Amino acid sequence: MDILKKKNLIYLKIIITLCFLSSAGVGITSNSVGVFYNYVASDLNILRGTYIIHNTIATFALAIVALFVPKWLNSNNYRKLIIGAGLLSSTSAYLMSFQSNIIMFYILGLLRGCGNAFFAFVVISIIINNWFNKNHGLITSIIFGFSGISGAIFSPLFLNVIETYGWRIGYKVMGISIFLSFVPFIILKYPLNPKDIDLQPYGGEIIKKETKTISNKIDPLLFVYVGLFATLIHFASGNMQHLSAIALSRNYSLNIVSLFVSLSMIGNVTFKFITGEIADKKGAIFSNIFMLIVTLLGNCLLLFINNSLLNVSGTLLFGAVFAETAVGLTLLTKEVFGIENYNKTYPIYALLGNASYAISTSAYGYLYDFSKTYDLGLIIGIILIILCIVTVIISKRRLNKMSRLWHFIVVVYQYKLRYRHLHKEYVHWQS
Repeated sequence: MDILKKKNLIYLKIIITLCFLSSAGVGITSNSVGVFYNYVASDLNILRGTYIIHNTIATFALAIVALFVPKWLNSNNYRKLIIGAGLLSSTSAYLMSFQSNIIMFYILGLLRGCGNAFFAFVVISIIINNWFNKNHGLITSIIFGFSGISGAIFSPLFLNVIETYGWRIGYKVMGISIFLSFVPFIILKYPLNPKDIDLQPYGGEIIKKETKTISNKIDPLLFVYVGLFATLIHFASGNMQHLSAIALSRNYSLNIVSLFVSLSMIGNVTFKFITGEIADKKGAIFSNIFMLIVTLLGNCLLLFINNSLLNVSGTLLFGAVFAETAVGLTLLTKEVFGIENYNKTYPIYALLGNASYAISTSAYGYLYDFSKTYDLGLIIGIILIILCIVTVIISKRRLNKMSRLWHFIVVVYQYKLRYRHLHKEYVHWQS
């Protein structure tokens, strides 16, 4: 009984530390950074798009470095790498408070992005896959959902600090918050893989099912379809960083602006939980299509109705887009390619998605600079979400086709083995 309690405490310890890493890697540094855009750009007298490029650089750096992180991580160095990356990211954010030169913002953004690569979704999902088999979708949604919880907490916090004390103090608070999020990981220690301490993943070892790949080979068309989905949904999610600016452009009060950000993060968290629950019961493809429809409805409420109450409701529903970029894409990759190909495919999708997201945040900023409206960005978002729904449906059809092909190959192979066995018996009988 004591052994069982110790095991359960280890699993709980891992969930807690990963929740805080998710907060540092995404909730604070990505989900909350949008509240700085208007204030810093106005104070430095530069275009919003020009300032937002620093976040674009950070996201590109994260995407590129994250592609190689799975190869660099091992049981001996992974804690040192993650803690060192946390110090790099928190220090970079803190130092932004002293800058007035846009080039320094770009350099610090680059450093912050490189640090974030070691504790963002790629690394977190690898640890989850190593340690958890049972309730995988639910646990993934809880951990990734914590990034939304932290976003809901820190976005209005940063906004109030900026309004009261200025954006420079806001960046100092951000840097300190990132560092504090690493305290649980520093204190609560555990290995990268449960086998390193003679443990099994939560739920025990699973029997490998027939995967959607043949001989562990990745179907090229499926790989392209999922990659296209990752690219499109991340580009659509770029509008999330401009929600506070959208509210300000419509002359809403500061309370409504705060509601835009907070409710979008609440939607982010809520729909991540729902995505994991639906995926565990109905599969990742069904949950992705459902969440895409919710996201589409939220985007439409923001674009077509100029009413503060309905717009706020739209931001709540639009928060589902981050459930797609985080939990949805992760579970879809695992369902389509199997756990054996996850580490080969997901880092590439993370690269494509983060690169797309990096471009989108600046692109939407420049669209506003030159058109003086955020409607164009919302229209683009609607088109991209519809394309995502089509892509997931096509992927489902391809998946079914590959499953039927794999079943046919297995049946033919079984008949071949049976024929050989009967032939051997016949030859033996003849002799």
